[in-house]
Amino acid sequence: ALKNVYLKTLKHTNETVNYGMIQMSGGDMEMDYDQETTYFRGHCIEYDTVDMFQMMIDIALEPRSVMSANVAKAKSKKSHMLAHHLAKFDPFAYNEEMLLRTAYGFNTLGMPRLGLEGHVDYVDAKMLQTFMMDNITPKK
Repeated sequence: ALKNVYLKTLKHTNETVNYGMIQMSGGDMEMDYDQETTYFRGHCIEYDTVDMFQMMIDIALEPRSVMSANVAKAKSKKSHMLAHHLAKFDPFAYNEEMLLRTAYGFNTLGMPRLGLEGHVDYVDAKMLQTFMMDNITPKK
């Protein structure tokens, strides 16, 4: 859910960031994650480095609003639908997740990367913020 709203904060809205492209600077920002780490990457010209770094910190640490949580719910449902559709054309689409689930069960590294489909409705601003505070740290 957080992947779907990482650019949607109270300070940085669609007017600031469109599809990962930062307005006025020509730079871009992206987020990727796996079961253990979260990666934030940005590209910009030298002049905008400080502003881009400040924006990356805001994106990673700023509390999420109720509106962001609603966007996360809707986009997460669509992500699950897309994954099911694409899996019809790729018989190996879930191999990595099944391997991790076999090794770790339904906890820690064995949980699906998109989360459990039935838990999408439980996403709210408090849950997103709690997850961010617990998991987005310099050590991870």
